Amino acid sequence: MAITVIGRKGIYDGGLLQLTSAQSESTISTSNTSATAVSALTCSITPTESGNKIIWNMHGGHMSYNTSEVRLKTWLYIKVGSGSAANAHPSGGDSKWTETNMASTFGHSTSMHHVYTTTNTDTLEFTPYIASSNGSYTCGLNYSPYVITATVMEIKA
Repeated sequence: MAITVIGRKGIYDGGLLQLTSAQSESTISTSNTSATAVSALTCSITPTESGNKIIWNMHGGHMSYNTSEVRLKTWLYIKVGSGSAANAHPSGGDSKWTETNMASTFGHSTSMHHVYTTTNTDTLEFTPYIASSNGSYTCGLNYSPYVITATVMEIKA
């Protein structure tokens, strides 16, 4: 199937080579103030060649709190081959991707997107991370019975 993908740095006219996904309807929450892996939403993909585009998306869920108003922080970490997972934020380090104020238990869905250019054919592992702004309060990326999905796909460059 041929598709056209419009990204931050241009248009990619290539075919969809592969797609993997992870989905959870479990509660995904934390009161930890340090970035904590959401392993239930880890997606792995092994690129077929260098230079292809890998598109990672995370959508859905029910972002909320269950104790008091708090902010949910999110990151995307990528592990290349046997290396260590690193923050995919352009500034790196501990720079957050998003920080969402949770002022209601009604909650809302989440949406994150990242385009990665392959430099080799080592397996890539994409994992979202979350943290609470206050260790006394629990907040979540998803509260059951809602569904959150992470997807990673390779597009021919």
